Amino acid sequence: MMKQLNKYFNLIPTEGNFNKISEALNKTKSEYFELPEPKHD
Repeated sequence: MMKQLNKYFNLIPTEGNFNKISEALNKTKSEYFELPEPKHD
């Protein structure tokens, strides 16, 4: 099993940075750890 660690800080709120964080979070999903997606208006 390979672990991946991503560290993000002091990011400017851009669409590209949002996508980077979203991709990193999607890679951590498993049957033991999956957070519900936030509701969008």
